[in-house]
Parts: sequence; structure tokens; C-alpha cells
Amino acid sequence: MGEISNITEAYSWSITKIAQAFQLNRMTVRKRLVESGINPVIIKGNSKLYSLADVGPASVSYTHLRAHETREDL
Repeated sequence: MGEISNITEAYSWSITKIAQAFQLNRMTVRKRLVESGINPVIIKGNSKLYSLADVGPASVSYTHLRAHETREDL
């Protein structure tokens, strides 16, 4: 695993990590981030990392997010 150089980086997750943590499809996470207007706080190479402080409120209702998944999302 890579080295964490600051606190912002420690609390910044990729779409994949967010999807795993909330048990959502990556496409669903990406869609919710776009709908909420959340931009990445760090871009490392091709990876975009999002602040958990921003992502948390955007996914306030876990069941709300899950309810919008369709069979195609799974």
C-alpha cells in the first residue's frame, strides 16, 4: 500500500473504495458524486480521490442509494 503524506490524503477515497465501503456499484457511486456536484480533492495519476467529508453527506441515506440500484448496476 502507498504511503500517506497528509491528513487530506488519509481521508480521501477512490470511487472503488467508496463503493466497497457502502456496498454499492461503482457506477452508482460515480452517478451520485456527479449528481451531488462533488469533485475530487486529489488526483494522483489516473486516480481521483474524494474527501470522505464530502462523500458522507452525499450518501446520507445508504438505503436511498441502494434503492436506486437496478439489476444492471449489480
